[in-house]
Amino acid sequence: MVAILSNAHLYLGASLFGKISEFKFPDIEAQTVESKPIDSIGTTDYPVGLSLSDSSITFIGFNPEAYNELADIYKEHVITMRGNLRVYNGQTLKEELPIKATVRATTKKITPLGTIKGQENAEFQVELNPVATKIEYKGKILQEIDIPNNIYIVDGVDKLATMRANLGL
Repeated sequence: MVAILSNAHLYLGASLFGKISEFKFPDIEAQTVESKPIDSIGTTDYPVGLSLSDSSITFIGFNPEAYNELADIYKEHVITMRGNLRVYNGQTLKEELPIKATVRATTKKITPLGTIKGQENAEFQVELNPVATKIEYKGKILQEIDIPNNIYIVDGVDKLATMRANLGL
């Protein structure tokens, strides 16, 4: 079985149909603490948190509506990507399934006119500082990370429920 995600549509409040050439979803990285016991031959890393790497959107040409929305570095933006996942069995298309990804982020860097070259359309690029992500597949939440609210859900299991309870949150 092969699953291919090559078609997606982005929303920044409103539809951005035909206005996006690339969207980079943030990488998820475990933050670790190293343990160096004196009675051991080595060290061990233990996960203690998460971080989300930069995310970015590349627009086809200049988009004044998106620029007006994303130029405010103090505003949190919600970017939603909806995709069509094609599942093949050999060369036969078996099914097409919905996938949805959401990113909450502030603007980190904005390049409104990009690089202008002769006989080429300039690209408007925005780098985002993500604070929350969610991935949904066939209507089910696969993973949700919300750093400000201490939420980390994997396959429907709230991994931080006990910690929040212990902290009285």
